[in-house]
Amino acid sequence: MSDKAIIFNTRVRGFTLIEAISVMVVIGLLSVMVVPQVVGALQSFRLNAAVGKVLSDIRYARELALSRHATYGIEVSAAENSYSIFSISGGVKTVLSDPMTQKTMTIDFDLLTQYSGVTIGSVDFCDGVGCPSVDLRFDSFGVPYDSSGAAMASSATMALSAGGTTRTITIYQQTAFSEAV
Repeated sequence: MSDKAIIFNTRVRGFTLIEAISVMVVIGLLSVMVVPQVVGALQSFRLNAAVGKVLSDIRYARELALSRHATYGIEVSAAENSYSIFSISGGVKTVLSDPMTQKTMTIDFDLLTQYSGVTIGSVDFCDGVGCPSVDLRFDSFGVPYDSSGAAMASSATMALSAGGTTRTITIYQQTAFSEAV
């Protein structure tokens, strides 16, 4: 074989510096536009999950009251960003244990990562003027009462917020039907 038979391709193909920088700029612009939407969607998912959990627990407390012919309820602490499901027997409140996990039914939004960023806002569970009630009770007929023992004359509300969005949970006074808006 002769030396003339070996021919090397001297033209090397690749990206120029300008092309590489252009691609990085486009990726940067796309990420600047997309990341806030992803973060907002994540906060919305967490808020919806928290609202669903609170609604489920309110309904659970009412169902316990109906099925066990006793007083059950939910106590909310906006300052601690948490709530508990309880029973009352002989005037003594007892926080329930979750039948599946055997842990107390105290939900602290600050400690649970799936609800990170969710905060409890205003809570209005009473009808009386200056009533500081933050618990809602259900009697054996499922009728909602405030902590003073007065039957609800109007709807009870609880607000949850995350990422600039607020959803209000409403518990209607006559049927104790609960929903979120």
